[in-house]
Amino acid sequence: MICICLSGIFVASIDIIGGYGTIEYDDGRVYEGQLVGGKVQGIGMLKFADGHVYKGEVKDGWAHGKGNMTYVGGDSYDGDWKGGKKHGKGKYKWVSGAIYSYEGEWKYDKRDGVGILTWSDGNSYDGDWKGGKIHGKGTYKWKSGDFYNGDWKDGQPSKGIYKWSNGDFYNGDWKDSKQHGKGTYKWSNGDFYNGDWKDNKRHGNGTLKYANGDIYDGEWKSGKRHGYGEYTHPNCGTVYKGEWMSGTPQGEIKLTDRMCVQNKVVNGRKRHLLHLCKMAYLARKVDE
Repeated sequence: MICICLSGIFVASIDIIGGYGTIEYDDGRVYEGQLVGGKVQGIGMLKFADGHVYKGEVKDGWAHGKGNMTYVGGDSYDGDWKGGKKHGKGKYKWVSGAIYSYEGEWKYDKRDGVGILTWSDGNSYDGDWKGGKIHGKGTYKWKSGDFYNGDWKDGQPSKGIYKWSNGDFYNGDWKDSKQHGKGTYKWSNGDFYNGDWKDNKRHGNGTLKYANGDIYDGEWKSGKRHGYGEYTHPNCGTVYKGEWMSGTPQGEIKLTDRMCVQNKVVNGRKRHLLHLCKMAYLARKVDE
């Protein structure tokens, strides 16, 4: 049995023959396990001053290789280590809080590479990570059934598809988790918009095609038709062309491309198609 004091290390006991010993460090760590050539190396257990306990492969007094760390609060990590840090592949489980588990690649204690993060509420992310943040390509699924699939940058979606559980979907640019830039949105009822977005609203230039064939092509502001635009009916042609303000046309509604001379029976009454076009248009003239 040998007792030695070295820089930062107090060797409490060493079994030279068996290659096993207990070593106490000046930072409070206590190692019990294998020794190779008098050095901490092999399989053993590390107890930390704050109560964490590590069991597994060790090198030079630190977790190195494969092993399991149980933290004071009950959280745990099982996987690869390098120089006392999570590095390689492994799974971290939380016993409480918003996050349930992460399983995947690590780099010096940070999620880095490919991995799956699962939240306690059932949401999940499966994809790329960099420096502890979602970064690269990946899919985020909500418990509600919504999901986003595409590119990420510094933890935020940057370009991709978001599909709602009701059938709506958006494909395009994002900024600060909002539709922002160029993108297309299709509603479950068949309406379709392609154009500019700002803070989740149609803003700039874009085309909205209604399921019944009506089309608005022009400028938008904060989700409303605003500026110059053209409204077209599938049968009557251009119903209105001109300026808009907050969703309302500022000029006379009329046919500027061609005349409609057909008649149509509606509710047992014959009506001129021009009148019907205006009726259908007026029903849409104020944006929601």
